[in-house]
Amino acid sequence: LGRIDELRYFGRALSAEEVASEAAGTATLASENSFAAVAAPVPAAPWLSLRAGLPRFMATLAAGTQTRVAYIGGTATAGTGVSNRGAWFTSQGTTKLRSLQPKGQPVEYNQGLPGLPSWVAASRAYEDVIQHYIPLGLVVVELTAEDAAEPEERVTAALEGIVRQIRTRT
Repeated sequence: LGRIDELRYFGRALSAEEVASEAAGTATLASENSFAAVAAPVPAAPWLSLRAGLPRFMATLAAGTQTRVAYIGGTATAGTGVSNRGAWFTSQGTTKLRSLQPKGQPVEYNQGLPGLPSWVAASRAYEDVIQHYIPLGLVVVELTAEDAAEPEERVTAALEGIVRQIRTRT
C-alpha cells in the first residue's frame, strides 16, 4: 500500500537490468498518497498488467461507501507468530486504507491459512472468498513464503486461476 521498493517475480528480486530488458513502454501508476492516476514511466512486461481497479476502489472509499477487502493467503495473512492482531499485515493494510481515505469504510475479511500454497488457495478461492464476500472491493493475495519451493508454472497457473475466478464472478 505504499511505495514499491523492489519488484519481485516469484519471490526473487529483479535487478534493474532485468526490469529494463523487459521494458516495452510506459504505463500509469497510482500515486502513493491518493492512488489517483499519474503518468510515470513503468517497464511493461508480459507478466505485468496495470488496470484502473485500484484507483476505482480508492474512489469508492473516498465516497464513504462501505467496501469489502478480502485477504486470501498463507502464513503471513493468517498472522502466524504475531500475537498482536494490530501488527498483522492485513490489519495494517486496512488501517492504511482508512488513513488514505478517512471517509472510507473498508471492512476486512481475513482468509489466511498457515502453510497455504497457491494451488490450494486457487481451490479455496470460491468457497472462502467469492461466495461469502461478493461484491468485493479489493482482494489481496499473499502466498510468497509458501510458494518459494513450488515450480514457477504451477504458481503461475494457480494465481491466474484465483484472478480468473474472482473476475468472472464480480
